[in-house]
Amino acid sequence: MTDLGQSNFLNVQSPEFYPSQLVTPNNPYGWSAPEVWFREYGNHYSNEEPLYQHDPFSYAQPPVVPSVNSFSAVSSFYFQQLQGKFSEQTPSTPEQVPAAPKEDKSIPFVRNIINRENERPLQYEGESNSRIAAKQLLERAEDAKRANDLDLAGSYYRKALRECPWMWQGWLDYAKMEEEFGKVNRCQEILLCGLTYCPYNEPLLMRAMKLEEKIGNLTKARSLLARLEDVSPEKGWRMMLEGAELEARNGETQVARRIYKYLMTNVPNYGNVFQEACLLEERCNHIDRAITLARRGIAGNPKYGPLHITLIRLLQKSSMDHHDLGIARDAILSAVRSVPKELRWKIHLEEAQLEERAGNLELARRAYVRSVNVCPNNLVYKVWLSGAKTEMRLSPGRGGISDNPTAIKLLNRSLEDVPHRKKAQVLLDWARMEQVFQCMKSARDILTRAREENPNEWKLYLEAILLETRCHNIKEAIKLAHEALEIHVGTGRLWQVLVGLYKEIGEEAQWKTFQEAVLQVPKSGEVWCEGARILMSKGDYAEARRYLEFSLFFTPQYGDSFLEYLRLELLENGPNVDLSTLERMCCNAEPNYGALWLYCKDGPLTSAQEAFQKGRRMMTDYITSHEAHMPQAFVSCGPVERVVLPLDCLGQHDTRHLSIDDQWHHIFGYQ
Repeated sequence: MTDLGQSNFLNVQSPEFYPSQLVTPNNPYGWSAPEVWFREYGNHYSNEEPLYQHDPFSYAQPPVVPSVNSFSAVSSFYFQQLQGKFSEQTPSTPEQVPAAPKEDKSIPFVRNIINRENERPLQYEGESNSRIAAKQLLERAEDAKRANDLDLAGSYYRKALRECPWMWQGWLDYAKMEEEFGKVNRCQEILLCGLTYCPYNEPLLMRAMKLEEKIGNLTKARSLLARLEDVSPEKGWRMMLEGAELEARNGETQVARRIYKYLMTNVPNYGNVFQEACLLEERCNHIDRAITLARRGIAGNPKYGPLHITLIRLLQKSSMDHHDLGIARDAILSAVRSVPKELRWKIHLEEAQLEERAGNLELARRAYVRSVNVCPNNLVYKVWLSGAKTEMRLSPGRGGISDNPTAIKLLNRSLEDVPHRKKAQVLLDWARMEQVFQCMKSARDILTRAREENPNEWKLYLEAILLETRCHNIKEAIKLAHEALEIHVGTGRLWQVLVGLYKEIGEEAQWKTFQEAVLQVPKSGEVWCEGARILMSKGDYAEARRYLEFSLFFTPQYGDSFLEYLRLELLENGPNVDLSTLERMCCNAEPNYGALWLYCKDGPLTSAQEAFQKGRRMMTDYITSHEAHMPQAFVSCGPVERVVLPLDCLGQHDTRHLSIDDQWHHIFGYQ
């Protein structure tokens, strides 16, 4: 066997990654990759020292190498150890935080199975002996992993990979396990070792590249793509596409555009290449350019449904100023003629939502009818539910749903057609609609019924908690939160709302609740954001920054973390601080939830950049107007609390004074 410990695999010191544009007969677009890109990196493979010095197959644990993290290197957070106290001596970075141990009541049973399997010899049938043996060892490794026995699982993985090192799934599962337990350096070495045997395997390459990006080693992430030098675009386009997204996430927009241009020219038959290029232009607020790319992609891939939906939304967004939806309607007709039959219902559903946003109730109803006629039976409940929401938004009765028989019929029809495992979602939205019209008793009854039928759906408990907080029943909300956490102890959203509720009890109780939450869900960005809010209210901005960095690292889709980081920067550095890096991170993450975040979105078509800029304007205006009293005025309750104050997340305030539209936005967000 090759001595993997002496490999110099992928230890590349890169030259300037992107030289100036080079126009050659083989590169007429003036793009220095992939031809020059692969060649420049490929020249450096055999000239450097090895990346690691020990054998990954060794049973001994590797030495701990300090991890590089470009995002969190500015901070040194002291992570609370699982024994129960915050340690002030042990620095940790987010990627080294281990997952909370899973409570598995079947562990003794699993251990018995493992012990019996150890006594049985490996069976060889059909395939080659080494491959069969490796598969059986991987199964034993999974059993040990479910039993939370990391050492035993690791030994099985190593034995399996010794038997059959070309089995890429074993390398991938082994690396995932090590990363879950916070051993990022070990995970990195396992992936790189696996790539020596499976050098062109896409899942391994993708995982390794994302890991290198996560720990801040962009040079190494880029060098991984150099191995695609001899791979045709038809086989390596997915990895090249991932490389374009990597560049876009790190601010190299022009480079990403060149990669997309290369792919659109060489592999024009893949619709998702055009889809990602459109999304990049949309994030940069270049709507006209995105529309052009979408039309070009549809011309070559007329059956690719997501691209049609993207074009419809882009056309609606571009026509918002002059209120002319004719072009968008023409795009809908073209999409219906082009996409496969099983996707037509989505086009009609998008048409109905477009008409709803334009206030055209009758046209929306007709589109819903067309959607129902072609929708599969297992998905038709979504159309009924969306139709009920449209009826309540555009023709609400004074008494809420009880005064709207059409909405009631649609909701009942949705409950009849919905699969059992999705029934909770219908009841959840029904309860939310009741809350919009202040029918709190009906909403409670619906949520109570839903929890009895679906006790494993944590979102029902969360909505019940938020309902009580909106009614200022804080004690009942705390009681419900504790009941929910007895069942869903590993759900970060429930811990987050509980920490927020304990503000009404006192700061000391709130901080203790936060500490307990961190122990149970150490990788919940929502919980870390709540901790940052507590520290910001005390004026401890340095520690709050570390907490927010953890929040952004673990849960980038939680929009409130970006707004809290924005608020922190404004408080510390003033309204003229450069926030371009934070804004770019926010645009790339595209957050989709968080009460403050949804408040900053003016509609479902609002981009992440527009929401971020609106949040900055609101916070800057408030800070400027209260500059003489900062920071106390900023963190105290006042008339603008609902806008700029983070704590309570808008969900824990009286909303009865809001209009119907504001109530809908507040409770549903923009879906």
